[in-house]
Amino acid sequence: MKYTVHVPEKFAHSDLVEHQVRNLGLSMEYLNRSKSFRLGGSDASLKTFLNYVDKYKHDGVVPLSSDTNNMVHSYVTGVKPHDGTLSSRATVPYFTPRNVATVYGLTSTPASRVGVAIIELGGGYNPADLATYWSALGLSTIPTVTAISVDGGQNTPGSDSDYEVVLDIEVIGGVCPNSNIYVYFAPNTTSGFYDAINAAITSTTHPVSLVSISWGSSENTWASSSLQSYNALFQQAAAKGITVCVASGDNSSSDGQPTGNHVDFPASSPWVLACGGTHLVCPTQQYSSPTTSETVWGTGVATAEGAGGGFSTTFSRPAYQTLATATYTTPGRAVPDVCGVADPATGWLIYLRSQYVVIGGTSAVAPLWSALLASVNFKQFANQVLYTLWQVNNKILHDITVGSEGYAAKVGWDPASGLGSPNGQLLLSLLSAVTPTPPVPPQSCTPPCCLCNT
Repeated sequence: MKYTVHVPEKFAHSDLVEHQVRNLGLSMEYLNRSKSFRLGGSDASLKTFLNYVDKYKHDGVVPLSSDTNNMVHSYVTGVKPHDGTLSSRATVPYFTPRNVATVYGLTSTPASRVGVAIIELGGGYNPADLATYWSALGLSTIPTVTAISVDGGQNTPGSDSDYEVVLDIEVIGGVCPNSNIYVYFAPNTTSGFYDAINAAITSTTHPVSLVSISWGSSENTWASSSLQSYNALFQQAAAKGITVCVASGDNSSSDGQPTGNHVDFPASSPWVLACGGTHLVCPTQQYSSPTTSETVWGTGVATAEGAGGGFSTTFSRPAYQTLATATYTTPGRAVPDVCGVADPATGWLIYLRSQYVVIGGTSAVAPLWSALLASVNFKQFANQVLYTLWQVNNKILHDITVGSEGYAAKVGWDPASGLGSPNGQLLLSLLSAVTPTPPVPPQSCTPPCCLCNT
């Protein structure tokens, strides 16, 4: 068995911990640009070390195991084969990434390639499928796609997880072709997931300003210590000017739990951009058309299929959400922040295994927002900026006021759709005008924190 040991940057006793590791004959490999490290060795020695390091748990030192397989799942929904070409919509309504870019007004193109990371915990892609898809979309600039192995994870197409992998790549590449897409493959374990995120946000070989994550599980299924260790990673990303876009889940306000309302993690971290989902009808591909309708993806039943959203019971309401969510008295980090088309009934057309399929889920919205921000080469934590811009002019996002996923939509921010879907013509011009703030040194989130109030 192996562990990844999360160690906060401010931790003052790393020398003592390392000394204990050496005395026990354990292997130790520091993660890139971090005090955290991978740990391996005999079960007996590992047990002794875990007992030793437990005294530092209140300092934020958290061992993450490699044996918790399938801790999280992806958020793709309603895969439907599409018999035809990109222009044939007779069987199933759909949008390609270029269609979505047109509808939402995402017309910006970065002058130079922008690095975007994708975290994948299974599956893979076939470069030939991607080449076919880019050609069918008529892209004049072709995205570069690079597979990166973490903890032995590999690009291994052949499982249902392929739909997640290919959806992520083709959405980002289709909306922002002038991108370098780095796909980090890791085992689906608490340590593998953590290590992949850390690798993506610290790499100097493959620098990125955006990370897309479409994997997660209900916040109440995570160990509290794991939540805090991951949250510290996302805070480090934000400090570096990296926005991590995360799917809010596909199980409405229950998040797949048998009772009560729950939010999904990592979407519930205050240091990520949580991305919810909508049902979009736009026959003219002009959002201003009277035939356009965008509503909450959901049936109104909390336990049915639909966009995730609600309030965290772990993380406090971040300061940037105070004004936007003032009408809600339920405490906690409010999810989602933004939304986009996700309902498989009005889904995304992708290409894999030599065929087109229509697919849905908030898994499409995290890469959509990653591509949106990449298209203006955005290089700072987006949440604070988006909420501030919205408070000045709420027209930067399309307010979704109809529908329910357990929580009902209303005017302004709501748990069903966040602040809304992108009004690209206005939003992108304002994002482009934002003066980048210099990165601040990463630190662990400890009380009191002015952003997440924890």
